[in-house]
Amino acid sequence: MQDITFQKRLTSGFILLTFLCGGIFLYYFDPDKIPITVCAFKAVTGKLCPGCGGTHSLHYFLHLEFSKAVKSNILVLLTIPIFGYVFIKNFIFLIKGRILPEIPLNKYILLFATSLMLFFWISRNI
Repeated sequence: MQDITFQKRLTSGFILLTFLCGGIFLYYFDPDKIPITVCAFKAVTGKLCPGCGGTHSLHYFLHLEFSKAVKSNILVLLTIPIFGYVFIKNFIFLIKGRILPEIPLNKYILLFATSLMLFFWISRNI
């Protein structure tokens, strides 16, 4: 039991470190000046994928430029509460060892999320 708790805390620590490093990186490196990512779908088709503009959107969000963040990719902004909960959940587990409830996922939630992503993908390329 002790090994499982240590492994879970190590995993939680790694998740937190990944979030923090990614956030610091996106805060200090402007994707308008330094291209951080390249979209293979956009390179081949010239069309935007659901993730295009996501890096810009998160960069603007971290700088509290919400209108630019929404214009870059609103879909990525909708995931911030989910990732925020994952961050808090892992932080509480790492510090206190307390496990918060999982985010409930079922086929209807996944179908809704997939449909939303497909709608967004098609509508931004019309």
